Amino acid sequence: MLVTKVNLARELLEQNAPIGRILSYREFAAALGISKAPVIAACTKILETIMRQDADAQQPMLAALVVQQGLPRIPRQGFFQQLSQLNLYHGQSSGTSAEQWHLKEIEKLKEYYR
Repeated sequence: MLVTKVNLARELLEQNAPIGRILSYREFAAALGISKAPVIAACTKILETIMRQDADAQQPMLAALVVQQGLPRIPRQGFFQQLSQLNLYHGQSSGTSAEQWHLKEIEKLKEYYR
């Protein structure tokens, strides 16, 4: 089940990457048909799997396309914590450094998936 959702999620994110279209966690969950609680936990498991795959392949982080609904429009703190565990980011999980890292990663995704 997780493998199927991860594959669907990767396909969804790869479709949005060339234009840098970001999705809220709610939009991401809806697109994958995730509606039963805990929705965020299910999304997190899928996104962390994709992050590990991207790190292993030395590719930009597709999971950067999934963001919180409020401002700033960046991924939640867990995303940046996962990046730290993958040794890809060593800054605050919110604020200017996180926002700048996120903007650069979106640009990398657009370039990589064009």
